[in-house]
Amino acid sequence: MITLDPTLQSAQDALIRAPICRINSSSFVEAIPFDGNYFNTSPIEEQHPYLIETSSGRLAMVLSSAGNLIYRVSDAAKIQFTDTTIVTGASYNPIYEAALVEISPAVIGIIYSCLYSASVLLRRITITETGSIISAPESIAAYANTFNIREVCVIEKQTGGFLAVYRKTDLQTTDQYLMRRTSTDFLSWSSEANTGI
Repeated sequence: MITLDPTLQSAQDALIRAPICRINSSSFVEAIPFDGNYFNTSPIEEQHPYLIETSSGRLAMVLSSAGNLIYRVSDAAKIQFTDTTIVTGASYNPIYEAALVEISPAVIGIIYSCLYSASVLLRRITITETGSIISAPESIAAYANTFNIREVCVIEKQTGGFLAVYRKTDLQTTDQYLMRRTSTDFLSWSSEANTGI
């Protein structure tokens, strides 16, 4: 056993001890200066944004606003953004959610869910990186309006082709399913399959 001198022993026995060392912690880099700049001055609520960075370095986003499907893309410096309405809510209202993926350089594929008459649709569209329509919207699947399709997500698989995943809710039983579809070309899609977790 070690015997401490009286000064150290009283410090050890004291109820309140001053720290032996002081730890100062700070960030290695400056914080990102989010100034709160808006993308636009529109008072209309924008919902369900989905953002990717394209191979050219631009930011591309798809979102729903006032029942419309809006594609928003930045310039190369990622400072200014341009909006393009690619699907109007007059024909498919409301548009619930959408996701996008870069199919090839300068070509963007978008999958979205919407209400049309008495059906809920899962649809696809392809556009250029600047927002021009390449192929018009086409349905992948139609569901009775007793189902809800939400949380749509699409990615390019590492082995090639595309994977779309979404939540399907039976509104009568409130049962929820995580469903998936695959495609090799973004034009034709497989039948839906349940995704086990």
